Amino acid sequence: MQLADGGTLSDRIGQHPSAAIVTAWMRDLASAFECIHGMRVYHRDVKLENLLVLNGRVLVADFGLAAIISSSIGSNRRTQAGTANYASPEKVKGRQGYNSKADMWAVGCVLVELASDKRLGRPVWDDAPDAEAVRDEFVGNAARASPVLGDVARRLLLLDPRERLSAFEMRFLLR
Repeated sequence: MQLADGGTLSDRIGQHPSAAIVTAWMRDLASAFECIHGMRVYHRDVKLENLLVLNGRVLVADFGLAAIISSSIGSNRRTQAGTANYASPEKVKGRQGYNSKADMWAVGCVLVELASDKRLGRPVWDDAPDAEAVRDEFVGNAARASPVLGDVARRLLLLDPRERLSAFEMRFLLR
């Protein structure tokens, strides 16, 4: 096992990563989550602190809250797990359960934090009157960094998980 001595993506906030670097990191995450979800696993705690850097590449770490999906229990989960600022609306509200698209929402949060070079500070899906404006501001920051990053961010942070990008779709858009 290698030591990922490049720290975490959390350490990159304040270092003003370029759009090209953020795009490369997002490609790494798209490929990783395509594989993870393909193995029928939900990470459930995607956040900057759980994304390690090794030789400029991003690795997904800390599978302590991960869930393996079996056909006997179905693909939707209802248990609360993870970090609030990265939790998708369907995960927190728990009405219909959640699936791999909840991880992709969290990847979208990571994307807008890196492109904005600042932390979200609070969930951007909640019922607060300014939640949509805050989400739009962060997505706008991603779009200013790169039109492609802005499009991917917007499509990862859609409130309806059925409309949200999958890891495969994200990888395709970032090619």
